[in-house]
Amino acid sequence: MHVCDIDQKGAAALAAELPASALIFHQCDVTKPEDFTAAERAIRQNGDLSLVFVNAGVASLKPF
Repeated sequence: MHVCDIDQKGAAALAAELPASALIFHQCDVTKPEDFTAAERAIRQNGDLSLVFVNAGVASLKPF
């Protein structure tokens, strides 16, 4: 499983919950096309891409 995230600590926490060597981490800021392209290239070097799950969020702490 490949995980692309800007948060390396969060990915490390996820990796701790999975069997050894089940996760490959790619630090990636989805707002930077070059990060996304580099992660995609690295993933494809390990085989075909079967599934993509995207979960990017934005938070605002002010009233609407």
